[in-house]
Parts: sequence; structure tokens; C-alpha cells
Amino acid sequence: MTCPFLFHKTPSMPTQNDDNHNPYRATFIDEKPVDAARFFRATPEYRKLTPGSVGRTSYAVFMQHKWQFIGLGFAQVLFMVFPVFAVLWLLTQHPDVARTRPWLPVVAAVILCLLAVFMIVVSVSATLRILRKERMVFLSTPRDAARLAWCMLHTLIYLVAWFGLMVLLLLPLIYGITYLTDNWLNWSNVPFLFGVTLGILLSLVWVIMLIYIMTRLVYGVHLIIDHRMNCLVAALASWRHSRGNVKTIAFKNQGQNTHGFVLIVLTYLTVGTALIGWCYCDVTVTYLLLTGQCELLDELPDEW
Repeated sequence: MTCPFLFHKTPSMPTQNDDNHNPYRATFIDEKPVDAARFFRATPEYRKLTPGSVGRTSYAVFMQHKWQFIGLGFAQVLFMVFPVFAVLWLLTQHPDVARTRPWLPVVAAVILCLLAVFMIVVSVSATLRILRKERMVFLSTPRDAARLAWCMLHTLIYLVAWFGLMVLLLLPLIYGITYLTDNWLNWSNVPFLFGVTLGILLSLVWVIMLIYIMTRLVYGVHLIIDHRMNCLVAALASWRHSRGNVKTIAFKNQGQNTHGFVLIVLTYLTVGTALIGWCYCDVTVTYLLLTGQCELLDELPDEW
């Protein structure tokens, strides 16, 4: 009788091919950050924003490219903040310069304004390229220099008009504060107290209206740089694309307190440069969402 165990096939040692088909073997996991959105170039189209989408997208994109945006903020400090402080320091150290050479402060102010506009145009363009994952393009041809000069001219006109409107709207508040400080001894007068209370309420309404107008017009700079619109067309387009979205933009970070805490820590560790980079990222992401140049990607489920 033959023993059945003599013909039993013993398991062979695992080979390399068997290991390749082993479902339990260890693998290397690609830990690249997952994109929260895809940004692209397209003709601006009106989009109604969903609540919370702006805050989540801006935070995810900023954290994915945080070192590039922190570097962008450092460039703003280096080429915008330091020159302003240097000029102010020179004027305080040499006060006779403004009297003997009155043209010198004017020339310095013009140069600082042009430098600020140049940095804004370059920074917005760089932010758009970072979000769209495009190659950075430097001035290589006279055509590029002409485009830069055209964008700077219309951006300068737009910003001067923007700040001029803001100052014009702030004049009633400045007048009210001046009147209040000049008559602070009349607190026992009942009509005066009634006028102060009414003035405070009107001031709050005026401030809300001011914020509303500025929020709807702030994206004109991006339209000038991104789509070569002139300053007037850009203002009208910014007003049109922000219609019905002001509330969503104003409360973009609701329910996301952790994001604010992380940004505060980054701002503290980078001496404020992270906050500047965050502002460029946040406003640009909002602009791309408003104009339909962004596609939100579905969030992947957590994996073990």
C-alpha cells in the first residue's frame, strides 16, 4: 500500500514573482499633497460661490505652496516696506532736505508708488502662475516689457481711483470724529448725546457700505493683469462678477477656526511675511472662483 503522504506536494519557498503578487506586502505610499482645485486660463464667466468653498480652497492651496507664498511676502517686505522706511528715516534725519530741495520728496514718493505698482503687478502675475502651475516668465523680449508697462499704467490708474474713492467715502467719518473730539465737554447735553448715538449708527452703516463697495472692486487689478482689460472695463467686470457673492466672500472662513490658528502661527514664525503671501493667495483664489477659472476637485476619502 502506498502511503498518501509520500505524494503530497510540499509548499515551495516564495519566489520573487510570488512576492510581487502578494497583496499584503509593504508598499511605498506616494505622499504628495492632493490638489484641492484645478486652476486654468479661460474667458471670465460669472459664478455663484458656494458657502465655505473659498476659505477651504484658499487654505488648501496656500498650505500646498506655502514656501512660495512666504517667499513672495518676503519680496514685498524687501522691495516695498524697506524702501518706505528708508525714505522716512532719511527725511527725519535730514529735515532740511524738504525745505532746500522740495522736489526731492516728490520724486521719492513717485518712485515709491511706481515700485509698489511694479511689485503688485509682478506678485499677482506670479501668484496666478503658481496656482496654474505654469512656468515663471521673466522679461525676455520688448513685447514682454511693453505688456508690463501697459499693466502698470492701468493698475496705477485703477489703484489711484480705488484709494481716492475710499478716502472720499471716509471723509464723513473723519469729519464726525473731529466734531466729536472738539465737543467732548458737552456730554451733559441730551441733544448732543442723541446726535452722537445717531452718528455712531450712521457711521456703522457707512462703514458696511464702504466695505461692500471695496470688496466688489478689489478684483479689477487681477482682471487687468490676467486678461489685459483697461481700468474702466476691469472695474465694471469686477462689479459684475462679485454680484451676489459678497456675503460668501466676507464669511469665507466660517467654521474653520483651525485654519486661522495655523495662519497666525505661520505669521508669527515668519515675521509677517506669511500673512502677505496669504493675502495674495486668498484674493487670487477668490478671483479665479468668481470668474469660473477654477474647478474644485472632489476630496479623496481617508485611507489606512
